[in-house]
Amino acid sequence: MRTGNPYEVCGKRRSSAEEEQARTRLEADERLAAALRVIGINPYRNERPVYAVDLATKGEKSEYKGQQFLHRRFFQTVAAQEDRQIIHLVQAYFEQEDAPGSIFLAITLRPKEGKLCVQQYAEGHRAHAMEVAKACREIKRRNIGDLIICTRSPRPIANGWVLDLHSQLVIRVQPEHLDAVSSLLIPQFYINYDDIEVLTEPLKHIRYLLRPKHWELTGQAASYDTARVQAATMKTSGPYLDPSGLMFPDFDTTGFDPDALKLFWKQTKGLRWVEVLGSLRRFRTRIPKEHRLTQTAEGEVIAVAKATRPRWRGGTRFQEGPVLLAIRPAYIAGELRPALLVRGWTESWQALAERYDLDTYVDYAREVMANQSALDIISNPPNREYENNLINSNSQPISKKPLRWHRLQRGSFKDAPDRQPSSGADYGDQGTFDLLSLDEEPTEGSQTKLGLHEFEYDDVPF
Repeated sequence: MRTGNPYEVCGKRRSSAEEEQARTRLEADERLAAALRVIGINPYRNERPVYAVDLATKGEKSEYKGQQFLHRRFFQTVAAQEDRQIIHLVQAYFEQEDAPGSIFLAITLRPKEGKLCVQQYAEGHRAHAMEVAKACREIKRRNIGDLIICTRSPRPIANGWVLDLHSQLVIRVQPEHLDAVSSLLIPQFYINYDDIEVLTEPLKHIRYLLRPKHWELTGQAASYDTARVQAATMKTSGPYLDPSGLMFPDFDTTGFDPDALKLFWKQTKGLRWVEVLGSLRRFRTRIPKEHRLTQTAEGEVIAVAKATRPRWRGGTRFQEGPVLLAIRPAYIAGELRPALLVRGWTESWQALAERYDLDTYVDYAREVMANQSALDIISNPPNREYENNLINSNSQPISKKPLRWHRLQRGSFKDAPDRQPSSGADYGDQGTFDLLSLDEEPTEGSQTKLGLHEFEYDDVPF
């Protein structure tokens, strides 16, 4: 995998179907956010909308991108943002890794104890995750399979009062180990005969597993007595529902009723839904921490420097006005262009220019759109004087990492400060993860808390 220019993807256009999908996701998230507000949940980090503002035209082109949702996978745009990096990672992995003669399996694992009650969903989710982790460690110990990825999904039943939790494990095995893997997993989990599938297109299947889920409030009455099911969930002493005397389907499409959705929102805070495992995890270590993955118009996955923020102009940081969240490529009118992600855009470039030093970035964006092939990146040049000036000024504190420089076609040099650490003031309720390796034995103190994203606007699917 090569390291590329973050802006070499600019000029790429997405199809009308992709544009429609982006609009549909945002509209669905806004409907869900409105429903959450009705039941007393604030779904936003900040209620001022975000816009993608074109750099090359100094804001003559811009596009509405919605309000800042809390960083929860309830929202399709948030889930797509998180999963895009994993999809790029998997694609690069399959392009470069090879194991002749091996096959890929997709295995669906459900708790043997049954379905979960929404009131105690978090307890059941964590218990199931630990059981899957135990099985994965045993697969690794016996050396009978190469773990790739594990996802977890809850499907609502009875208007969301019951949840069908299931994990989907993708594993690469040699044919002679198929029976060994099956005999290990079947005693520990509820597995149907069709829950073990040989994959002919593993990348396509992983994309399917990582598709954003669509949560909605109930729009119609269920065809069975959901009140009776709800009453049964209230009486249970643990996370698992006793189905005795209850009749309901394995899955229905009626979504959540408001009370169940409110409980589910609280129960899912901080839970982990996707695990990168085994050789895919080891492959990920090849990517420098200061880089992210993206895809060129030709479909090539490349590693590029993460998004940046410019420095504040002296004395403007705490004044009212538009807030610049990141500088990165974003789609505007269907075309990927160098852009600013701005909260509270007033359609006034002057208001932004008074608060941020943008001249360097405008020049560079115009070079990008004029002649992308002439661009290059020079990493880590010595420029301590400029860095010290930034640190000692009234500007926002920046990371003391080397600066990234861009070489422009005309031979002049423009510097761009490395990304600055996010303050967290605008992040709201991000949630945290319990970090526990699936393919390593846990040790005392191995569970730590980690924010979902150090810089949440690095790969927004805009």
